[in-house]
Formats: sequence, C-alpha cells, structure tokens
Amino acid sequence: MDENDALNWLNHHLKKSWEPMNAYDWILDIDSTVKPVFGHQEGAEIGYNPA
Repeated sequence: MDENDALNWLNHHLKKSWEPMNAYDWILDIDSTVKPVFGHQEGAEIGYNPA
C-alpha cells in the first residue's frame, strides 16, 4: 500500500471512530498531573522523569 492510500484508509477509519460524537454534547476531562512514585512497586518500570 503506498503512502497516499494508507493515509486515506487511516483518515477514513479514524473519522468513523470520532464522527458519531459530534451528534452529542460531551466533555473531555483529562487529569494531566504526574504522580511520582518511589520504591519498588509491582509492575513499575523505569521511565523518563525530568524532575
């Protein structure tokens, strides 16, 4: 699949996922705070933290 065909396919399918939301009033509520965790928690992975 060339790049233009891939972008057309992707845009078509992405539009099908968000377009129905335009028929309703809705609120997007995002909590963007970062909670620094210290110690050895189960499932914790080393990541980038500039603080």
